[in-house]
Amino acid sequence: FEAIAMVWSRMRGEKQYHPFLIAADALFATGSTIEVVLSYFYVFDSTADFSVDIAAFNTLAQSLWVICALIYIAFTLKTRPAMKADTLKETRNDRKATEGPDSFCDGAVTY
Repeated sequence: FEAIAMVWSRMRGEKQYHPFLIAADALFATGSTIEVVLSYFYVFDSTADFSVDIAAFNTLAQSLWVICALIYIAFTLKTRPAMKADTLKETRNDRKATEGPDSFCDGAVTY
């Protein structure tokens, strides 16, 4: 359910999301779906522990999750300076709006 909610919230958002994030969300959703199906076999099938096919699907699901995590980390590291600059600008604008034009200090901390 988390994968569906995450993809849905990104798709109906106002911002245009990077294709890598959409691909990472799709990998996360696919890996989650495979894990849900495999959990059925592990719980209700006593021979599932010895099945090579199920082990292969488990390896595939884990690989999808790792690739998804690497995409998220790479995208975060790539966009971090831009996000940091945007956050700094917003903070400065908020300070100016709350301090007003007659402010004693322009954002400096005084003790």
